[in-house]
Formats: sequence, structure tokens, C-alpha cells
Amino acid sequence: GKGKGKGKGGKWAQAAPAALQPRGAFTSLAPTRYHPYAPPKSAKAKGNKAKGGPKPHTTGPVMAVKIQPMPQGVTNQQLAEVFAAFGDVESAVVKAGTPSFGYVNFTAPESAQAAAAAEQIELKGQWCTVTLGKARNVPAAEPGPTNGIGLFNLPFDITEEVLQELLAQHEGFQVVKMVHRKGGDFSGYAFAYFDTVENAENARALLYGLVMGEQQVDVKFSTKSLEELQ
Repeated sequence: GKGKGKGKGGKWAQAAPAALQPRGAFTSLAPTRYHPYAPPKSAKAKGNKAKGGPKPHTTGPVMAVKIQPMPQGVTNQQLAEVFAAFGDVESAVVKAGTPSFGYVNFTAPESAQAAAAAEQIELKGQWCTVTLGKARNVPAAEPGPTNGIGLFNLPFDITEEVLQELLAQHEGFQVVKMVHRKGGDFSGYAFAYFDTVENAENARALLYGLVMGEQQVDVKFSTKSLEELQ
């Protein structure tokens, strides 16, 4: 029957060749497959995020201010020296344009807030407006160890029987839940749960580099509890 065969996962699973080390969520084998922890690379990825997938990036604190208009002749170094009065400056950049403007990046959000609170500052005899810059995007960290793992970029025609056979070889395995779309089609990823966090960690380590069919499987710790998938 389907899923029978030797080795992990029968005909589906094989050891990853050296040229196919894990490359993240969107691999060359399946560049448009949805992965909840993938960074946005295209409109396709953004569309998936809009459909309810976890945000791949989080917003960090605001640590920059924007200064405009920028008087002619002000250098990056001069801008940094002036704003050092508010705190440690990481970098300062003068941008040409109409009007010209500049950005000062601080090492702490409190420094940016203090500079923005001044509202105006004098540079070369000209008053310039100071406002808070935009928050930085920071990559979302992979979830810490839990008793669940997510298997992403799975073949669409894989069966629960095959996944059960693969995962049952790992100590403490309890259950696997395949995720389906509203229409009933398999979404290409599943979550497996173990009796302890330690057993989930061991299974994740052993499944690293797994190829199923022709696809590199990406294995991450799960942020979803088993109850959320019921």
C-alpha cells in the first residue's frame, strides 16, 4: 500500500544529498510554497501572510529621527556630532533631494525619543524639523523548543499514513496533524507532537535535511498547541 517501503517514510523519504542542504522555507524545488516562518520574498509571500499566516517579521523599537530640510553643506559627521547630545549615535546620513533631509540612528530608543521631543534643531543657522523615524523590521525569531514540531514544504500528495510511519520511529511521538485548506486540500505542512520537549528536540535534529519525494522538508518548532489544531 501507499507509504510502504524501507527506511524512514518508505518511498517518500531519503537522506538529503550534500547539494541539498536546507535553504529555508522557499526552496528552488518549490519556490512558491507557503511556510509560516518564511521571510517575505514576493507578492505571493505577502498574500499568504494576509490570509492569516504568522507574520515573518516583527517591528522593533524606533531608534531613528528624520531631520528636514537639511541645510546645504552639512556632512554625515557634522550631523552625528550635533545629535550626540541626545545619546550614542550609531550612524547619520544626509540625503540629497528637494528638500534634502537626513537620518540619525541611535543605539537606544530613548535617545531617538529625546531628539524628537526637541522638535526643532539649528544647523548652520537654519532651523530644521526633527521627527521620529520609522520602526525597524527585525526578522522573527524561530520559536523556542516546544513539544511540537512543524514539517513544512511537504509534497501535496503525501498521506497521513506515510507521516505516521516516519514519525513513529522517533521516541515519544504522539500524534501528527496535517493542515488543510477550507476546500479540503492539503496545505503542504503538518504538525507533530511528542510527550516531552526533549523528545521533540531530538526528532527535529534527526529530521534535519530530510527530503520527501523531491522536496526539501523544513522542520521548525511549532508555535501552535495541539488544542489549537483540534
